[in-house]
Amino acid sequence: GWTKFFMATVFLILVTPEIMDAIALVTWFPRIKDVPLVGVIFSSGWGPFNGGINKLWVGQSLYASAVVTLIVRARLSGLDESLEEAAGDLGAPPARAFRQITLPLIASAMVAGGLLSFALCLDNAVISTLLSEAGSTTFPVALLGATRSTIKPFWGVGAVLLFVVTLGALWFLAVILRRGGDSASKIAATFTGS
Repeated sequence: GWTKFFMATVFLILVTPEIMDAIALVTWFPRIKDVPLVGVIFSSGWGPFNGGINKLWVGQSLYASAVVTLIVRARLSGLDESLEEAAGDLGAPPARAFRQITLPLIASAMVAGGLLSFALCLDNAVISTLLSEAGSTTFPVALLGATRSTIKPFWGVGAVLLFVVTLGALWFLAVILRRGGDSASKIAATFTGS
């Protein structure tokens, strides 16, 4: 039913080239201004954020949610369903069983998905380039723009810092997965998305 459709959508997000996702979002955002509450958020800005930041959030979140979904789904498929059933047999309502049993078991996968999506979005200049507006340019986009003119040492240091932050996030992710009880092969499978 809906699970197959949802997972097909998640896989479609991952296999579609980022440039196509970005172009689709660029053509979609002007049309959303006609939606009553949502249009106000994206056209005039909301709170301390301008419309460009909101567009970047939505664009990167769509991309990152697919990564998080696959990682958390892989962890959920390995859980023993009898744990929640036993909690229900002992009188725990479903929300409490989820909060006290399932959530702690998938917490490392949620953190892993968050860190991996952070690392992927940090380096994703394609979506950011097409969705950014004045005042909402991300560092990778500024770095990419600076390479079109003379390359100064500052930008080289920035590129190295991006690389170090990405490696640091991936290292932290591996530590969290290891503490969550994952083997080296499961950690490698998480990084490769299989």
